[in-house]
Formats: sequence, structure tokens, C-alpha cells
Amino acid sequence: MAVSSRRTPSIEAQNEGRCGALMRGSKCGFVGITKNVRWKACLNIQSSVSDDGVFLVDLADEFCYGLDALGARIWITIETCPSGIAFDNILDVLETHFDSPRNQLAADLRYKLQRLHALGFIEKLYRI
Repeated sequence: MAVSSRRTPSIEAQNEGRCGALMRGSKCGFVGITKNVRWKACLNIQSSVSDDGVFLVDLADEFCYGLDALGARIWITIETCPSGIAFDNILDVLETHFDSPRNQLAADLRYKLQRLHALGFIEKLYRI
């Protein structure tokens, strides 16, 4: 999968379908399952949904990114909760759409959230 941007002509991204293998055995403290964290789509992101997944565009930076089926379901879930959504709530939604063990979905979700956050498509909101 390629990622493109006006500032970076072409970056080869990790294969989104292999995220479970990348995260197996890792604690990934960056994302974590903190009860006081919600995930929210950034306001400058526009998405287009198709049968193949979701295509995201950062309107401010003209940065584009494609998501597979799991990433698309995560994005749609986050995008439909404008005040943000907790990790466990996203995981509950994924369980209704995918036939994978909860712990595997959790590992994949951690990876996808980390990736989307690092690319600037989602933000962390902390509840006080």
C-alpha cells in the first residue's frame, strides 16, 4: 500500500493486512487500553468509503492513506462518534464484524490506532 503526500512524494507503508503479526507479543504502550482515553477523528480529515475499504485525505497537508477492511471498520466507528470513543467500545464493535479472537482484534486495533494517530488522522482525548 502506498502513502503519498505533497511533502513526501511516495512512502511505502506497512501492509495493513499483516498488522496482527507485527504486534504479537508486544505491549505497545503508545496506545494502551487506558479507561480515560477516547479516540476522535481529526477535523481536517475527509474519508471515502468503498467495498475495498476507506480512503483518507488530510485536507491540510494533501496527504492520502488507504485502509483495509479492519482499518475501515475502525475508522467508521471512530468517525461516527464525534465526541470520541474508548478502545474497549471500538473493540466491541469489531467483534460484531469479524470472526477473530478478541485478543487478536485488540492487538490489531492497537496497531491501527497507533498508525492512524502517528499519521495525524486521529487524536487522543483524555477524560479528566
